[in-house]
Amino acid sequence: MVNKNDHSKESFIVMDSMRKKKLFCDVTLISKNVEIQAHKVILASCSEFFYKAFIKMGQNNRLKLEDIDPEALLLLINFIYTSQIEITLTNVQNVLIGANILELKTIKNICCKLLEKHLHPETALLILSIARIQDCKELFKKSEDFIDKNFNTISVSDEFLKMSFEQLTDLIGRDSIVVSSEEKIYESVLFWLKHDLESRTQHISVLMSQVRLNLLSKEYLANNVINEPILKADLKCKDLIIEALICENLPGTIKTIKSTPKPRGNTSEVLLIMGGYSLEAEGTFEYYDIKKQSWSKLFMMPLRKRGTHCVLVNNKVYVIGRCDVTRPINVITEFDFVTNSWLDSIAMITSRTYYGIGVLNNFVYAVGGCNSEGRLNSAEKFDVKAKKWVSIATMSNRRSCVSIGVFNEFLCAIGGFGEHNLPIKSVEYYDSKIDVWKKGCELIYPRGGASVVVLDNRMFVIGGFDGKKCINSVEYFSSDEDKFVKAADLNVARRNCGVATINGLIYVIGGSDGDKDLSSVEVYAPKDDKWILLETSMNIPRSCHGVIVVDKIF
Repeated sequence: MVNKNDHSKESFIVMDSMRKKKLFCDVTLISKNVEIQAHKVILASCSEFFYKAFIKMGQNNRLKLEDIDPEALLLLINFIYTSQIEITLTNVQNVLIGANILELKTIKNICCKLLEKHLHPETALLILSIARIQDCKELFKKSEDFIDKNFNTISVSDEFLKMSFEQLTDLIGRDSIVVSSEEKIYESVLFWLKHDLESRTQHISVLMSQVRLNLLSKEYLANNVINEPILKADLKCKDLIIEALICENLPGTIKTIKSTPKPRGNTSEVLLIMGGYSLEAEGTFEYYDIKKQSWSKLFMMPLRKRGTHCVLVNNKVYVIGRCDVTRPINVITEFDFVTNSWLDSIAMITSRTYYGIGVLNNFVYAVGGCNSEGRLNSAEKFDVKAKKWVSIATMSNRRSCVSIGVFNEFLCAIGGFGEHNLPIKSVEYYDSKIDVWKKGCELIYPRGGASVVVLDNRMFVIGGFDGKKCINSVEYFSSDEDKFVKAADLNVARRNCGVATINGLIYVIGGSDGDKDLSSVEVYAPKDDKWILLETSMNIPRSCHGVIVVDKIF
């Protein structure tokens, strides 16, 4: 028996060549004024839509597909013959529409993944609308979640102003929107109404009925709601305001018992802080409750580690020591939220200190660092399912105190200290699909010991050490400009600080200013490009500590 593996591939190459030469074609696809000739048997074998259509057509050989963009249709037919297609942000919507009509599930999934990858405050509402119309259930859920968590930023965007009345009503009616207070919902509704007041006035009472006025403070109701001109002119809105006033029991109102509506964004997310470099911080835990704006101490780790890396994968915390040259630190320790237990896991292949760590596709990566042999350019990844470390390709540069970010499905090694212990600007990114490190755009400033976080499709590099002093500069990589761009400076210069994002904000926690460890916390809002120092600080000053966001406390 002969089995030629590439027979099908070669056959399709020949059939595609015949299609382009219009040989043996038996169907013409028509979109607008464009006609594409093809072979029924090929199309029917790859698309349930074509299979059903051709049976229904009988001997007819012309099929109109007016709902599919001509260029998108050609791309999809080329894919059927060649298994190749180029989908970009420019054509993804038209290709998705065509793939959905033609029932090409593979292409539909690729389009959804591309759109999900580019969820951004400026695009999320449009992507949500596309997902709804094209019945992309997973993309729709991801878009909803993104909008809920980034409502503060999205509610002042141009796309927000373009929303239809029905879309806005659906959005502000959700319990899952994450906002600091109901004031933000109220203000966003006014923002939308006043953008086109003449045509939108008719919707005022319906929209205001979705705002949970009873959750607004007495002072806010008195100062911002009661005397709002566009509300005073609507009788139904007056009734809603009176109900809220009665509930709040303002002077001059009758005290009544009224159920309080449910607050939005009922999340229990907290910042969990682990360990640190000092003996005081080593092995200790504390967490910051975003809603209560307070710090609380937790238990001690069973294994004390000098400096701590920690990551969250599949609801499990993985902790590795990071900067103790006197004790072995290459053992990863696992905490399972389900069983509330700590487990020692597998030692790294290479013992290393002052290295970077990141998570990509549920693998934990340890990159660079140094040991008794000097600085390292090696890297390895931990398979959380197989409980095994595996070596990966080496970087071009040896780096200690390297910062790691995950951006656009690449693992990025940023800055660090290179030869002669000098900070470097260079960036390398790792393509896990082909096990190769590639050169990336350089930083604006050389730095080691910086912190990296991704928010709104931008990769922020924060603080660090420039070889002489700790720095407060911040920069971010813009994929649109394909370079690093300067952002607002921190209030306090710091290196080896913890960093995390919650509700569209960046939290920078602790670190060292070169003389001492810090307990202060700064918060950054991308919309304002401004850092604000929190009034509350950690219980223990920390640097080289781990930070993760969890929605459950032990």
